[in-house]
Amino acid sequence: MCGRFTIQYTWAEYYDALNLIPATAKGRNDPPRFNVCPGQTFGAVVRDDADYHIIDPKWGFIPFWAKEAKFKPINAKGETVATNGMFRTAFAQKRCLIPANSYYEWVTPEPKVKLPYNIHLKDAAPFFFAGIWGTNETLDTMTCAIITTKPHPDIAHIHDRMPVILSADAYEPWLDPATDADAALALLGQNRGSELVAYRVSTDVNSNRSQGSQLIDPIDA
Repeated sequence: MCGRFTIQYTWAEYYDALNLIPATAKGRNDPPRFNVCPGQTFGAVVRDDADYHIIDPKWGFIPFWAKEAKFKPINAKGETVATNGMFRTAFAQKRCLIPANSYYEWVTPEPKVKLPYNIHLKDAAPFFFAGIWGTNETLDTMTCAIITTKPHPDIAHIHDRMPVILSADAYEPWLDPATDADAALALLGQNRGSELVAYRVSTDVNSNRSQGSQLIDPIDA
């Protein structure tokens, strides 16, 4: 799964590096975030028939038909996202790209012991998670979830799931409303899991109140 991540780059840097985001996003001054947690909001890239846009959903998906926010999953399994009733419509119609440059995962060598790792691309470059989003008029919400898959063998010892980190070639078709569900499923295979590296970080990140660049500093394992 993916339960925490970082957004260290500015939108201007994402724009320059990825050449996809609308130019208007360069004016956003969102501060760096080193411990994005479930229930928080962040910018995500979407597309309609005309252009790309930035939206600000809350992390924890609520489908359009829900009458109450009883379940708010932060992740959707890539193996079932196209058929699961909670996610099916959003996967077909409302896909998004969620900016990040690392995420956290935990190893639990014994009960009540959670050892966090920071996982990122080898060059620490910005990337996008594959996501879905949706609105619920009854609850007046806009929410999202990150799609996950089986991990690459190099990081499978840390956790048995990982977020889908799409390759650059997949960005445009992923967001394109004309891409149907079958084609979108195929795009999930363009996952950059083989390019990831990981290192131990402080258990300070275990608290959702912790912030600051020291959270991504490596420590001796």
